[in-house]
Amino acid sequence: MKTYRDIQSLRADLASVLTSRGLTQRDVSKATGIAQSAISMFLGEKRGLNADSVLRIIQFVSEDCPPPPPQEQPAMITTVPNDPTVLPVDEG
Repeated sequence: MKTYRDIQSLRADLASVLTSRGLTQRDVSKATGIAQSAISMFLGEKRGLNADSVLRIIQFVSEDCPPPPPQEQPAMITTVPNDPTVLPVDEG
C-alpha cells in the first residue's frame, strides 16, 4: 500500500484513478462504503475525510484495488421498416 505525506497527494491520486479507469464517484462510493457526496466534496477540496475514510481511499487507489465494475449497457430498441410482423397501432 502506498504511503501518503499529505491529503493533496491522495486527492490527486484518487482523481487520477477515476480518470484512468473510467470510474465514477459512485463506483468509489460502492467500493469503499463512503458516501458519494463525501467523495465529491473531498475531490472538490470542500472537506477532508476522517481517518477510516482515508484508509479506505488509500486501499482503493492502491494496486490491490478491485477492477472497475461492469457497466450496464442500455437496452436498444430497433425497428425494421415494413416488417410484416409489426402491426400498425390503431389511433382511432
